[in-house]
Amino acid sequence: ALRDEMPMLANLDLSAATILAYTGSGGTYSKGSSYPANTLSRNALYKKATLKSIKLPTNLVSIGRSAFNSCTAFTTITIPSSVVLIDSMAFRACTALKMINIPASVRTIGYAALSYSGLTNIVLPNGVTTIGDYAFNACTALKKINIPASVRTIGYAAFCYSDLTDIVLPNGVTTIGDYAFQNCASLSSVSIPSTVTHSGYCAFTFDNALQSINVSSMNPIYSSVDGVLYDKSQQRLLCFPGGKA
Repeated sequence: ALRDEMPMLANLDLSAATILAYTGSGGTYSKGSSYPANTLSRNALYKKATLKSIKLPTNLVSIGRSAFNSCTAFTTITIPSSVVLIDSMAFRACTALKMINIPASVRTIGYAALSYSGLTNIVLPNGVTTIGDYAFNACTALKKINIPASVRTIGYAAFCYSDLTDIVLPNGVTTIGDYAFQNCASLSSVSIPSTVTHSGYCAFTFDNALQSINVSSMNPIYSSVDGVLYDKSQQRLLCFPGGKA
């Protein structure tokens, strides 16, 4: 595999390459035998500590599971507009990766795809529908994210232990997963739109700077009074912000 045969690989330009389908035992995953075309394979550059930058093939459709997991020197990537999936743990623990441009073609940010990375801010394009479980978990430098109106689901612990300061969820989001924003120490405000019908268990707990959770008056399930989250009838208190006096 390229990962193993070039021990000092730092900068890689695959923009003119085409990834063909492959079946055999010489791939990047010990239990794998079938590798689809136009997919950067599972573990493709896993723990390639020397890698700093890469340009991906222009016809790529998927970045595979753990493709760049633990590439700790990795700072720059060019993702083509053909990619629709960033799979599980694709950029997990890329601690030097401060920013990433995700093209509008991407629909899913997979499980723990960018967890433990060095991201400071990110703009998700309109087109992303799913932010997977743990997608940005433990991104301790992540202060700002733009969540587009195309997003429907924010997964379990998706932003847990991030450094986000405020969250405005757009109309269109229906599900906030359990622990989604737990332990966000700098989070001060959250806005929940009318479309949210499920806010998960402990989604905003241990957010000790949180002053307000504001819910659209048009939401059929939830409501807020003075920044405190209730059910619609206001008979059940769901979350008292941790930083509110």
